[in-house]
Amino acid sequence: MARLLKQLEEQLIAAEAELQKAEKKVVTCKERVSEIKKQIEDRDMRQAHTLLKQNGVTVEELVAILKKNTSYKK
Repeated sequence: MARLLKQLEEQLIAAEAELQKAEKKVVTCKERVSEIKKQIEDRDMRQAHTLLKQNGVTVEELVAILKKNTSYKK
């Protein structure tokens, strides 16, 4: 009986160690996802700004157009 208990305790310790590793991986993955989303948003904003610039439209003009044509609120 003591032998079985010892084996179960060892399995529990191993499982807890695996769980900690998995939790660290989850945190790392969430950080990566967050960074990727930020990079995408930054890229999209740069592209939008470039398009506005290419078309001679300022951000203020775009906001005015949106307010005039939609229920856009800032």
